[in-house]
Amino acid sequence: MDRPGHPLQRKHALCARCGAAERQRVQWLLMHRLAEQYRFSEKILLHFAPEPLFYEEFRKLFRQVITTDIQMPEVEVRADIRRLPFSDGSFDVVFASHVLEHISEDRQAMCEIRRILRPGGLAIIEVPIVSDVTVEYHCPNPHAFGHVRAPGADYYERFRDLFRKVEKITSEDFPPEHQPFVYCNWTIFPTDESPLRRPMKGRRHPIVIAVYLV
Repeated sequence: MDRPGHPLQRKHALCARCGAAERQRVQWLLMHRLAEQYRFSEKILLHFAPEPLFYEEFRKLFRQVITTDIQMPEVEVRADIRRLPFSDGSFDVVFASHVLEHISEDRQAMCEIRRILRPGGLAIIEVPIVSDVTVEYHCPNPHAFGHVRAPGADYYERFRDLFRKVEKITSEDFPPEHQPFVYCNWTIFPTDESPLRRPMKGRRHPIVIAVYLV
């Protein structure tokens, strides 16, 4: 966020009107772009770790929305993403933002997502791309929101074989007036708190979202 003097301050992070962060602005623009193309108004969405900002808005886009998480008390279905209690082909769309970087068994989770999607379905997945190459931590990092890895530009490729196609959508795909980039100094890594995380050049970093097609 805007924290003057802090080495990891994010400039222009929150929208002054709605409070949306950079990734949420990109996600919302993408969801509207996909809504007409894939007829979201006829589809059922499974929303992992739902953020309040999207709770009502997604219900305007989809015929039905089911929320799920392993800990959040307000979701409709309490579930572990690695062992989902849904039958095969139960959903048309799955949306998971900033979830997989918390899960060591991320491939198991993506296999479950693939299993519950219908033919022609979409998995819309976003993790924070904060490295050129993905770095796996030995254990959850308490200084990085409990992340078990620092996802890199290569991260989404590890699931390509599970799906018919994968498209990567980035901040570059949207108008600059929405300020869809993360402005932050990631050249300071590694640090004592994150000794495995590698430095990343530049002060303007794109959001990257993967759209996996069944």
